[in-house]
Amino acid sequence: MGHYDIHQLLDDNDDTVGGRMAAARDIAGYDMRKLAALTGISVETLRIYEADRAELPERHVKELAKVLKVDARWLMSGRGTGPCDDDNHSPQVRAMRGELESLMRLHEETGKRIAMLHRRLNDMELRAFR
Repeated sequence: MGHYDIHQLLDDNDDTVGGRMAAARDIAGYDMRKLAALTGISVETLRIYEADRAELPERHVKELAKVLKVDARWLMSGRGTGPCDDDNHSPQVRAMRGELESLMRLHEETGKRIAMLHRRLNDMELRAFR
């Protein structure tokens, strides 16, 4: 796991089996080698799956779902229970919360600046018509 780009997080990159698998792996905190060790699936095969270059056999779907703590149905279709992040401590959640807080501050500041500009413009118009 490393630094997360908020734009990448906000993209719908988990709309494929490989994308959902990569997202669940990241949230679980596993690199490819760790996931390979936990599932018995080779790193190369996992890379192929995450790149959506091969379909997962049912036994691999079940094993990946079990280790990644997601529904097999979610892994294959996006429906069902995805990665569990109840503790809100994953790097993705922290990055998204930080971006949200930043945007909320910007939103508040923008509102204040709009109100100030509106008042100044009204004052100028009132003086112009006197």
